[in-house]
Amino acid sequence: MSLRDGKAVAYFCDGRDKESWLKGDVEDDGGMKLTSKDGAELNGTLNGGSVRGTLDIGSQEYGFTADKAMGSTRRTVLATGAAATAALLVGCGEYGDEGGDTGGDTGEELAGTADIPVGGGTIFKDRKVVVTQPEEGDFKAFSAVCTHRGCIVSSVSDDTINCACHGSKFSITDGAVENGPATAPLPAEQITVSGNSIRLA
Repeated sequence: MSLRDGKAVAYFCDGRDKESWLKGDVEDDGGMKLTSKDGAELNGTLNGGSVRGTLDIGSQEYGFTADKAMGSTRRTVLATGAAATAALLVGCGEYGDEGGDTGGDTGEELAGTADIPVGGGTIFKDRKVVVTQPEEGDFKAFSAVCTHRGCIVSSVSDDTINCACHGSKFSITDGAVENGPATAPLPAEQITVSGNSIRLA
């Protein structure tokens, strides 16, 4: 979310199939209402350096809190709803090898189980998914889009998923932040393992 001169712009992506650019005005009392051409609507309040509110898109509502300033006019916002974790990011796609879609297509075969090293993982940049195997036979999958500035993560080593853009690191077990500047975990991706095949659920 970008705030400047009484104006606000936000980009929403849920890591699957919903994304939207929203814009609107920030009132003197900190209230704001942002809308998009596709009918999404964000209502929030700027108070004490944080923005709190809700975003309605399609049939889902997401609550969010923006609590970290990036410079004097920009904030990164993590939004969480009942069904999904999503992010409102300034310029998703500004750095690295990224794009608007942050997850793979449903049902795609990503790899064979032998392709994922135990204690490590494999990044599928074209699918924007990283699959890890913290322990033998325990496979996890996460969005490969760094929650800091939207870069595609670059490597998996020493039990962390690593982003080369600014040095953020995430746990291969649950996607939690192990090293900043990122403050939000990598969203989980749903996978199924059948025999030796790993597919997006």
